[in-house]
Amino acid sequence: MPESFAFFAPGRTHRTENLYHFAMTSLGFDIFRKMEDGHPLWLAEVKVLKEAKTQLYALASKSPGEYFIRDASNGNIIFEFVSPP
Repeated sequence: MPESFAFFAPGRTHRTENLYHFAMTSLGFDIFRKMEDGHPLWLAEVKVLKEAKTQLYALASKSPGEYFIRDASNGNIIFEFVSPP
C-alpha cells in the first residue's frame, strides 16, 4: 500500500475544498492610503465591506487624501475615494 492515500466518497464535497473556499471568502478587505509618491500605505484590515467604507470615510475626514479598498481574496481594488483638502 502507498505511504499516503486519500479516500474520496462519490457525491461528497471534500473537506480541503471547503477549507479553501472558506479561506478565500473570509479574507476581508484592506484599506490603503495612496501616498504622495504614489505608493500605497496599508492602514487596516476589515471583514465587512460596509465597515471598511465607514472606516475609510472616518480616516479621510481626519486626514484628507486618496484612499482605496482592496478585496483581499482576489487583490482587486473595489472602492476608491478622494477626500477634498
